[in-house]
Amino acid sequence: MTLIQHGTRIALLMAGAAGFFVWTSHHTEVSFADGLRYIRQAERIDQGKWTDGLLRSVDHPMHPLSMVAAHRIIGGEGPVAWQRAAQFAAIAAGVLLVIPLYLVALEIFGPPTAWIGVLLVAASPLLGYIVTNILSESTFLLYWTWGLWAAVRFLREGRFLWLPLTIGFSALAYL
Repeated sequence: MTLIQHGTRIALLMAGAAGFFVWTSHHTEVSFADGLRYIRQAERIDQGKWTDGLLRSVDHPMHPLSMVAAHRIIGGEGPVAWQRAAQFAAIAAGVLLVIPLYLVALEIFGPPTAWIGVLLVAASPLLGYIVTNILSESTFLLYWTWGLWAAVRFLREGRFLWLPLTIGFSALAYL
């Protein structure tokens, strides 16, 4: 397969995942209070209270930082704007997750079945549930899967280049 064919598959899978996550977020209520805690942490970070938002917080900072970035892109004031930013950040992480999932599936299963593996993961109710509830697992899975792909490449090729990438993405997944 050519690079353009792989890119087309990834783009179609990302579009399908985006549609699924948007539909799911409009047809499901947020049922976990964790999302509210992440939004509050993101608000503190956005207000410049870095000590409270990053160091004294209970949760890891990458997910709230992605919410802050989404809020600055979307804009707005008040709880509804922060909720939209949090949903946008979670959906963006879920859609971007398609790329490393495809690369991992391509490495392990090959081109004929990589797309169907990604389709099954992206369309799973569990992933939709995680994204809809604004849980930090959406950001975690994105970085963890990139780290997994780099680890598979390192084990397959044995080149040192892949080891720092594995460690770096693993650290981001932890954060």
